[in-house]
Amino acid sequence: MGLEEIISNIEGDTKAKVNKILDDAKAEAVKVRQNALKDAEEYTADMAARAQTEVNQLMAREQSRSDIEAKQIYNNTVNKTIDDALNVIKSNLASYAKSEQYQKLLSKLADRAVKQLGNDCIISATKADVAKLAKGKLKAKVVESDEDFSGGIKAVSEDGAMSVDYSLESLVNGMNNDLVTQLMKLIK
Repeated sequence: MGLEEIISNIEGDTKAKVNKILDDAKAEAVKVRQNALKDAEEYTADMAARAQTEVNQLMAREQSRSDIEAKQIYNNTVNKTIDDALNVIKSNLASYAKSEQYQKLLSKLADRAVKQLGNDCIISATKADVAKLAKGKLKAKVVESDEDFSGGIKAVSEDGAMSVDYSLESLVNGMNNDLVTQLMKLIK
């Protein structure tokens, strides 16, 4: 075997070794690339899932905030409607106090106060209503009230331990819950 043959064998062995190293490196590069692609896909899917979760949470918060604002607007509108209705009723109390129907109501309120507080109770009313009540068969003492109310009566027992407020304003305010219920039915 000559020198050329030895060199040729060495070159062949070297080329084979280099090709094997290159093939191994290429195979390892393919594995690394595949693992990197797999990791990137997993990371992308994880980030997409997180982003979707954040979007869903943000949308839920905004929907909740929107629902709360809508409910507040609705409640404010309902309350304003109720207040407006009560104000209309209160603004018409003076004209109602001049009606025949009011005269009957006034007598019934006075009778009720006497039944609750006794014949010796003191009934206070507006100047106009004192005159109206004086015409009746009322046994209780009737005096002009120093309080300002549109009509109706206020009464106190002789000993001052019990009292009733049947002023028109008080009666209207007492109707507030019934009015709210009726208006809610109309609004819905």
